[in-house]
Amino acid sequence: MSIYDDIFKQVAREQGVPDSLLKIIAKHESSFRADAKGPDIVRKGKPIKNAYGIMQIHEDNFDAYGVTDWKDVYQNITAGAKIIKEYKQRAGNWYDAVGWYNAGPTGWKRDNGKAAMAQ
Repeated sequence: MSIYDDIFKQVAREQGVPDSLLKIIAKHESSFRADAKGPDIVRKGKPIKNAYGIMQIHEDNFDAYGVTDWKDVYQNITAGAKIIKEYKQRAGNWYDAVGWYNAGPTGWKRDNGKAAMAQ
């Protein structure tokens, strides 16, 4: 149960994504914290763009998914729902879509169409 249950249900209806799946992702990504900010990561000497909010949306995805305020729970959950829905359309199932979500915004490209294992 989350204080954001009504928002999860609304977004689930709007986007056609199970609200239970959105809640599982939010729990894993941020422990339902709207102000969550991912750790600073450096790969091969380069800083990686960070992830923000309850659904840990990467800042590279803000424009594409309509995020103007990453702390806005509705915007953040909606962006997460759109992303997971897109991954599901590519993967054909929710399990692999969650693996890609967990792998980050380039996970499905990096894996050549094979889903990353959810951690």
